Amino acid sequence: GGAFNSYPSFSPDGTVLAVDDWRNGIQLFAVPSLAPRGHLASPAFVPIFPRDGRSMLYAEDTRLMRRDLFVSNATNVNVGQFARPVTRLAVSPDGQTAACCTGEDDSRSIHLWDVFNNRALITLPGHAASIYGLAFSPDGRWLASTSSDTKVGIWNLRERTLHQFLPGHSGVLLSTTFSVDGRRLAAAGEDGVVRLWETATWQEVAAFQAHASLNAVAFSPDGHWLAAAAQDGTIRLWHAPTIAQIENEAKLAKNR
Repeated sequence: GGAFNSYPSFSPDGTVLAVDDWRNGIQLFAVPSLAPRGHLASPAFVPIFPRDGRSMLYAEDTRLMRRDLFVSNATNVNVGQFARPVTRLAVSPDGQTAACCTGEDDSRSIHLWDVFNNRALITLPGHAASIYGLAFSPDGRWLASTSSDTKVGIWNLRERTLHQFLPGHSGVLLSTTFSVDGRRLAAAGEDGVVRLWETATWQEVAAFQAHASLNAVAFSPDGHWLAAAAQDGTIRLWHAPTIAQIENEAKLAKNR
């Protein structure tokens, strides 16, 4: 019971469910029995599960924390310390690199952090306003960011540089996500439009109008569907074109 103020999050193997109860912090449950698996008193948001599924990362004020899911009475290990509270967090698929944003005048930059060695890697400046969304590509090559400057930032993690900004939106951008195959990127925000890009060229290939401000966007595991959570309390669902379908449409258009 209780009120929940964030989305539930499953571990990669589906055996652990994390739910944010705004009164009591993060509750961890076994799936499907829902037997309690642990409790985190005061993290800022639902934890992130790296692909290995053995641990989770979460932010607790100015600290980046890690917890082993399969060790009895595991302690929560501090793997990062920042000068300001962590406001956004994403973790690379291998669990080694965290991308963090922190509050106040530092909210326009992304801090890359080595989780295993507890050290800063680099700070990536570039956005003109606060960052609200972060997402790693499945292969760990790219990091996408969304900001109130209305742009989607694409960061090359091999070179640790800004690759480009993706234009098109007209309001604060709150969320971004890669498809499971990494070939598509979606972003959404307060202008009520979900835009879809093909990651080989970063060309926009589709746009979906929700007619409502959007808080979050996500692909289904099979990549066939794109869901968005709207600020009016509704969920919008679209069929997301695959790269093959996009290429086929382009061929048909060319031959008309």
